[in-house]
Amino acid sequence: MPATRKKPPATQTKRTAPEVRLSIRTSAGQKELLKRAALARNTDLSQFVLEASLGEAKRLVAQESTVLLSPADYEQLCRAMDEVPAANPALRELLSKKRVWDEPAQG
Repeated sequence: MPATRKKPPATQTKRTAPEVRLSIRTSAGQKELLKRAALARNTDLSQFVLEASLGEAKRLVAQESTVLLSPADYEQLCRAMDEVPAANPALRELLSKKRVWDEPAQG
């Protein structure tokens, strides 16, 4: 009697998001350098470029979204944020005007 294979339960089926293609242009020398680096990491060129660029992207986004302050600067910031803002009549007037995007479109 031939062996039958059971279908894995739905919880074991791995589904991934659809992949999209990303193309870049490079010089022959740059491509060779990337290939050598990929070989050193024991991976293929595409995977190496993806991992390296994702790592740099994560680092840059984290750097751009993080503010490091000294304890003294942090205390100064907290005090400034806790202060009641000074009256600003010009700002109050601007905020009371009808917004451009609330006006009906003319055409």
